[in-house]
Amino acid sequence: MDKNMEEKEAQAKLGQGVMQALIKVSALEKALLQKGLLTETELAEALAFVVSDVAKTAKEELGVVIEVEQDSD
Repeated sequence: MDKNMEEKEAQAKLGQGVMQALIKVSALEKALLQKGLLTETELAEALAFVVSDVAKTAKEELGVVIEVEQDSD
């Protein structure tokens, strides 16, 4: 397997891991919201922080740029 293919596989695995982590964090935060331990604003801020931190780490550690779109809600 050539180096380019190995890099693509590593990036795909990273992407899958990131998505799984975000799903777990989101589920935890929603549970906290439902129990009244977190407000909707705090939930939105926490999710934005997690996504931003993951994107920053991916860029710094792996040179992978993750583009994040924000809704204007």
